[in-house]
Amino acid sequence: MSGVLSFRMRRAFAPCAAALAVVAALFAVPGDAAANTVSVGCAGAPAGSYDYTSLGAAIAGLKAVSHRDHFILVSGTCTELVVLDQLENVIISGETGAVLAEPSGSGTAATVFAINRANGIEVRNLRFQGSDAHGLLLNIYDSNVEVRDCLFTSSGQGMFVHGNSNVFIKRSVIQDMDWYGVRVDDNASVNLGDVDDDVVPTIIQGSGTGLLVRNDGVANIHGKTSIRENGTGVEGQGGTVALCCEYGGREVVENSQGFSLLAGSKLIVQGPFRVEGNTYRGLSLAGASARFWYGDHAIRSNGSVGIAVSHGGSLHLSSDVVVENHAQAGISLEGGSASISGNVSIRNNGTPGRDLNGGIVAASGSVVSLNTGATGSVTGNAGPGLLVTHNSTARLQRATVTGNQGEGVRVAALSSVLLIGSNSLTGNAGFDLVCTPNAYGSGDSTGVGRMLCPTFDKLLSLPGGAGER
Repeated sequence: MSGVLSFRMRRAFAPCAAALAVVAALFAVPGDAAANTVSVGCAGAPAGSYDYTSLGAAIAGLKAVSHRDHFILVSGTCTELVVLDQLENVIISGETGAVLAEPSGSGTAATVFAINRANGIEVRNLRFQGSDAHGLLLNIYDSNVEVRDCLFTSSGQGMFVHGNSNVFIKRSVIQDMDWYGVRVDDNASVNLGDVDDDVVPTIIQGSGTGLLVRNDGVANIHGKTSIRENGTGVEGQGGTVALCCEYGGREVVENSQGFSLLAGSKLIVQGPFRVEGNTYRGLSLAGASARFWYGDHAIRSNGSVGIAVSHGGSLHLSSDVVVENHAQAGISLEGGSASISGNVSIRNNGTPGRDLNGGIVAASGSVVSLNTGATGSVTGNAGPGLLVTHNSTARLQRATVTGNQGEGVRVAALSSVLLIGSNSLTGNAGFDLVCTPNAYGSGDSTGVGRMLCPTFDKLLSLPGGAGER
């Protein structure tokens, strides 16, 4: 029987194999028969003899015997508020249909189950049931806990993980919370999903915010994890959200907004990942940063904008990313920056006749670098493929911008574009490169088809070689 990690995974993407080896070596919990094993029979439990009639009484009774190595088997519906404090290697397992329920009228922000300063705690096969919109179902402070095969439903807050906690949530569903499904705060880390199981998903759904990561908190999302049908799928207030790795197919789908990451927050993505069908935006970076590495990512059909970067936020896309089917822009920069390289396709975004519309829109002092190489492209967008405006800057090197319904690249309002090396700006419905009179272009225009840019300067000395003469 496996236990849980007793160290904190403070760095996102600690190698999975190494982490599993540590689990095996350090966290073997004594077998059920070797532990102090007791049974709890709450209301509705099958007829029979039980050691305790409440979970709280069982924990207190076992703690009086020893602070470690206990197994508690729960039957029926335990309607109570429970505290587990300063214990080690404790498994709480529910029989079929076991419930831990908040007492009605228990008061504002009542905590159904609190785990404090504990190590090697496993909670499995339990339904956590709230009674109103104010309660908290599971509070974990300064503890190492694994939650497996559990359901959390119908309360104000699902799970609050804080202090120096490390928590694994596997094969579980957290749903219908007024405020948030899971909150990670302080120096805590939460690991959603199971790196060993890409069949049974972990799901956060139907809540005000699905996952909230604050301060120095870290949320690592693994396996087949789905965050869906929330107000905001993932909200960052200074924390780090990391998605990994090669298999499982993580998704943030059908929320009002997929991601809302505020100043100081970080998003790191590896492996297959989908942000799709969110009503307003797929990903919003307001002073936050996001970095997409390898692995078949899709940002698709998220209302007006696929990825919005503002207030000094930054975006890095590299390899195997598709951003498509958004009403205004695939990528919108308002005082932000974006570096786009490798096999990245930005396609079929925008609505004809709409302002600040197209594949990529860089405005309000933004900076964009585009290098799609031989396999990526900016194509099929309703407006310009790339719009650079209001004192913004674009740098294109080995970029392909083709087949857009407006111009290929439009530079306006005190903005500039630099073309380096072999770009391909051809086959767009309008001019392939347009500069308004108060905008500026420079570099190597060899790969530009139709150009209307009176201010274009071919005499610039370019990085890595001389300019055109």
